[in-house]
Amino acid sequence: MDVPTSPVGTELDELGKFLTLYAERQSRGDDRVMPMFSARIDAAWHHLAADSGAIAAFCLRYAGIPIGHAPVKGAGRVDWVDEYTVRFGALPPVWFADASGRIDRDTLSRYEHTGIVVTDWDCSPVPSGGEGDDEVATPTRTTPVRWP
Repeated sequence: MDVPTSPVGTELDELGKFLTLYAERQSRGDDRVMPMFSARIDAAWHHLAADSGAIAAFCLRYAGIPIGHAPVKGAGRVDWVDEYTVRFGALPPVWFADASGRIDRDTLSRYEHTGIVVTDWDCSPVPSGGEGDDEVATPTRTTPVRWP
């Protein structure tokens, strides 16, 4: 199953849930990296961020705070998935899609069987100091966990 090639409600709904979790972590003083591992949802984030007013409104709607976007490379277990599952249920397949919508079947299958996501990522939300994408920040890194 592939997802459509242009950002649609599913990607934006999932981005909203992701940013909600990020804001909740921030409110608890939890500044761990919250990796965005879905290239598909990240592409929707970039599409939305091209309009500074739209991204600001989106962040306020879902998170209540402005949120920036920063390049943060890493790999390992995606620890926020447990929080997501408790709050929203299982991750939908769009989380395992590349920017064009092709699903990584191996990673999705491992997740469906274990509830754990182990993958790589290249960006993360960060506290925003203003408008725009790629806010300057130094997020803390998570400890990589390799899949056995």
